[in-house]
Amino acid sequence: MRGVAPLGAGGHLWHAEMRLWDNEILMGWHIADQEPIRSKGTVYFVIDPLGTYMTGRWVGRDHGGSIVTGWGAIAKTGDDALDLVIELMENER
Repeated sequence: MRGVAPLGAGGHLWHAEMRLWDNEILMGWHIADQEPIRSKGTVYFVIDPLGTYMTGRWVGRDHGGSIVTGWGAIAKTGDDALDLVIELMENER
């Protein structure tokens, strides 16, 4: 998979691969396609039993080189994904 982060926000071209494990776990990684951008990261998503959404975490490095992580969700709508991430964040506390 290839894509581009929004260029107006300092975006860049990227390359990613993902693999489905046991029909319930989606794991993958991404890297920047452009030098000198060092953006790299991983994702780990769990697919809900009905297959209607995925939730998980991403891990990567920020521009300063520090390791950063956060929640992520993939759903049918942006609002559904946002609701899932908010729920994950609230349950983490």
